Formats: sequence, structure tokens, C-alpha cells
Amino acid sequence: MGAVHTGLYVIMGVSGSGKSLIGAQLARELDIAFVEGDDLHPPENVERMAAGTPLTTAATGCSR
Repeated sequence: MGAVHTGLYVIMGVSGSGKSLIGAQLARELDIAFVEGDDLHPPENVERMAAGTPLTTAATGCSR
């Protein structure tokens, strides 16, 4: 019987560091779902990030 993975795995790093690549490979190896973080952002924020523009607090919807 194989190992059971019940937790969440969060891969963090700076832009262009390979988070998506590592996350996808880890998910395949563990046979678990992979969620791309950029898919959780509105399209406007994805465009900003792709252009190298840092997200502001207002753009993220945070109230800090």
C-alpha cells in the first residue's frame, strides 16, 4: 500500500524560479491535483505580473 497524502503543499519562490514546473512534477509524482496560483488571480493581475509589474495591495484585494 502506498503513502497517503492528505495535506496541502505550497511551493513558493520569486518570479521565474520554476514554482509551476516543480509543483506540476510533485503533483504527478504524488498523484494529487495541481493548482496553478496564477489561475486564482483575475486576468488583470496576471497581465500585470507577466509584464513584471508588482501587484499593489489594492490590486490583490487586501485591506491592509
